Amino acid sequence: MKKFLISLVVLGLGLHSGYAQNRTEYKKERNLIRVVKYYDNGQIAEKGYFKNSKLHGDWVSYSETGSKLAQGQFLNGKKTGKWFFWHMSKMTEVTFKDNKATGAVVWEKGALVAVN
Repeated sequence: MKKFLISLVVLGLGLHSGYAQNRTEYKKERNLIRVVKYYDNGQIAEKGYFKNSKLHGDWVSYSETGSKLAQGQFLNGKKTGKWFFWHMSKMTEVTFKDNKATGAVVWEKGALVAVN
């Protein structure tokens, strides 16, 4: 389970590597910068916020077909709280503290599969 969790975290950190950065939009919203990155086909690849040049707040990643791949929050550049990762029929809920995974729960088709 630990290897799976590590693989999942690496996947979450590298989600952006699967798309060509065709277009990225930036928009200032109060003290944050909203970022939306797109795939070549026009679908949103990732969206989230930066604060003081660090990832901050909600962040969501999508597949090229528009399916959600990951969702969670950053606090001053570090993953924090509950993150959700989707892969095929599984959803993994990973709890982060100071950018370190502290636990995971795996769900498949709505049923609990594993707890770590």
